[in-house]
Amino acid sequence: MYDYPQPADMHLLPEQLQQEFAVPTDDFDLIGQTIDQAGFRTLLPLIRRIKSQTSQPAFQQLFNLPSRKKIATVGMRTDVMYLMRLFSSQRSEQKILVIDLSELADNLGLGKVVVSLLMTALLRIKQTGTQQLPVTVLIDEAHRYLLQQPGVVDGILRVAREGRKAGLYLMLTTQSPLDLPAGLLGQFGNYLIHRLNTATELAQLPALAPLGQRIALQQVGEAILAGNQFVPPRELQIRQVAAMQHQTASPKFF
Repeated sequence: MYDYPQPADMHLLPEQLQQEFAVPTDDFDLIGQTIDQAGFRTLLPLIRRIKSQTSQPAFQQLFNLPSRKKIATVGMRTDVMYLMRLFSSQRSEQKILVIDLSELADNLGLGKVVVSLLMTALLRIKQTGTQQLPVTVLIDEAHRYLLQQPGVVDGILRVAREGRKAGLYLMLTTQSPLDLPAGLLGQFGNYLIHRLNTATELAQLPALAPLGQRIALQQVGEAILAGNQFVPPRELQIRQVAAMQHQTASPKFF
């Protein structure tokens, strides 16, 4: 997005894109260049999406974008790009950086764009940085954040394909392997599986086919760890943390 601490004004991006279509003019009565309007019109759908996304307060706040409104009081502000650069390049006792996108739960379109931008930016930080500290990214409920627009490169997929060379590793959680495209699922070498109920889901992970019946009957806390480093697969019994309380247990009908 930009190099901290000099953020770019995203409001000017449509005008900048328009100038990319500037071409020399053949009219010697004019000085400079003119805009290829026909070529520029091909970008109008993209520009409308850019304006729609960048105008939303949640997007502006997360990326600390310049505001055109005057702020009466200015306190300390920290933008997410700076935090990611600091976290991925400096050793510290704080081992976990949590980026909470719960405020975007009702706007999946914006959430997908934000996560893709964050992943692309983090990959660039790791590829260009001199301090190569290993970083593992965990995306919970990843199926909510996968871009599906034709021709758009998803930041999550880029990290899965290119991240390991830069010391950037990826963990995803999802309800079913059917939620992930085959091209992304194939980038993972290890899987932690809990209860796949259909043959279609199991078919996404051929190596686990012999354990299909066992997987379908797993109880609470049971899982199978399989992959390149776990041959044969290992059956696990995961203990619940005593301090963890939740109200999401399945009701008992019988």
